[in-house]
Amino acid sequence: MNKRLLLPAVLVVGLVLCGPSGPSQLPTTPAPVTAPVPLLNFTALTQSSLVATPAADNAPIQTEVARATTALTLNQALPSLAPASPTYSSAYAVIQSGAQAVSADGTSQPNHSYSAAAMPNDPGASQPWVTQANLSAAWDVPRGSSPTLLAIIDTGFALKHEEFAGRFYRNPGEVGPTTQEAPSQLNCTDRGLALNQSCNLIDDNNDGIVDNETGPTTLQAPSRLNCTDQHIPLDKSCNLLDNDGNGFINDVTGWDFAYNTPSVQAGKVTPSGAGTHHGSYVTGVAAATGNNGVGIAGVDWGTKILPIQALDDTGSGNTVSVANAIDYAVARHANVISLSLGSTADDPFVHAAVRRAVAAGIVVVAAAGNNGCDCMLYPANYPEVVSVGALNSFGQLASFSSYGANLTIVAPGTNLYTTDWQSGNQTSAYASGISGTSLATPIVAGLLTRLLSQQPTASAAQLIAVLTENANHSGLTMAAPHSNNYGFGTLDAGQASLRMATSVTYRKPFTVSYLDNNGSLYNTPTSSGQAYQCPTGTIGTTPIYELEKGVNTYFAENLSSVQQSLNLGYTSNYVTYGCFSLPQDTVQF
Repeated sequence: MNKRLLLPAVLVVGLVLCGPSGPSQLPTTPAPVTAPVPLLNFTALTQSSLVATPAADNAPIQTEVARATTALTLNQALPSLAPASPTYSSAYAVIQSGAQAVSADGTSQPNHSYSAAAMPNDPGASQPWVTQANLSAAWDVPRGSSPTLLAIIDTGFALKHEEFAGRFYRNPGEVGPTTQEAPSQLNCTDRGLALNQSCNLIDDNNDGIVDNETGPTTLQAPSRLNCTDQHIPLDKSCNLLDNDGNGFINDVTGWDFAYNTPSVQAGKVTPSGAGTHHGSYVTGVAAATGNNGVGIAGVDWGTKILPIQALDDTGSGNTVSVANAIDYAVARHANVISLSLGSTADDPFVHAAVRRAVAAGIVVVAAAGNNGCDCMLYPANYPEVVSVGALNSFGQLASFSSYGANLTIVAPGTNLYTTDWQSGNQTSAYASGISGTSLATPIVAGLLTRLLSQQPTASAAQLIAVLTENANHSGLTMAAPHSNNYGFGTLDAGQASLRMATSVTYRKPFTVSYLDNNGSLYNTPTSSGQAYQCPTGTIGTTPIYELEKGVNTYFAENLSSVQQSLNLGYTSNYVTYGCFSLPQDTVQF
């Protein structure tokens, strides 16, 4: 049965639009990626050391994670300090009188409310990386009420974990009562057949069709039972039909592009595989539920999580699985895509998928790599991507973290305690001592969805600008706001959250727009905004380019758009590094 991703043009209508309205001129949606294409292999890597061995030029794509040899100790005992007994003077005594606070001398003022800082009650919430990222200050800024969707593209996930209860996205078109169902699909074993590619319920050749292959194999997916054979009431979630007509059968909670199956459960084919943990590591850091009294707290425990599997249980995937996973996230209208994986090779198919996501107003975040050199992996090395390096416990670039000219920001990535999946414990497993740019990446991705909840009309460019303008710029200057080792600085979640909640008045605006492949301006609100000359002493992080062609002049703020413009006959002039306005800001001409 064909289960390839189809992206009809109607999907453009459902994109999240922000700011002033205008006609959308997104590029024509391409056909899904299927084999044969030049496949690049994606391989998960769990290292036994924090220092990664540089990969060869033909190294496969890797998930960027390294496991430390020593465990992170939580809730360490602190010395008990007995405070001195305070002495109060009646002259400073304050009492309540109605809604007023009144001092002993009769001075009164409104009786302001105070509350404890919003540090969650989870036993593993106060980790060193939380402090390093200034996350407790971010949590003090109330999360917005607007819903957000974080797509995590990785290995399989611990779908039954206590930290993710009620958090995974559910496709409304694949749930609800129905009167129809298709027959169950049994694998080789349940059909009493010898194990073979023709009946293992896996798309072995990546052509988008399951079991049209033949030949020996050692792998098979679980049988897919319909509602009746599961002895549960008839429902769209289990009737083995494509109820919403999007090309995927029962894609209730994401889709598995590694095995081409509806379930993104970790360990369903190879429970002992090295990649069975990685997706759960990443998801916990980004979005584990806070204030539930167990485990840890992720950065954004209010976002919905769209789990998409592109790497199998061994941690391996390829061009087809990753490109189609990105396109699926676009089709499901994700706000942010987190990719803790990468390849040493430039991959045009994956790059094209990234560009489609960016054109749809999605922020794409990816891991820089664990090779510890000026050798960032792809897709992090594409200019459209928010690429993330890792810090060690001293706030310096970790020895394993890759870096380069396209690095955007660095975030904590050493010795994290996070959620895990284990075949013997699928509901409450955790892992300690986890390190890598794979762990730094979901910190940034989770913060982005949290920021978006505060200002739901903010564009992708505005979100990225808030992230980078409010980073710790130590060692950077207004003249040189970027470095290959640290990007635009180290993550400061608290400062970014405060900026998102603050209105400023700015002057000297540039109108920022983008070109499509036909030379027309994008007029969608997600691709336009106001950049302005930063106040004295403020480090701008948005490069502004003036693009001209005949009488047409406009400004762009990313190298990808500039290159596209040059290809269409425009000339480009760098103007400055600017600051970027937010929806609540006001302009003064």
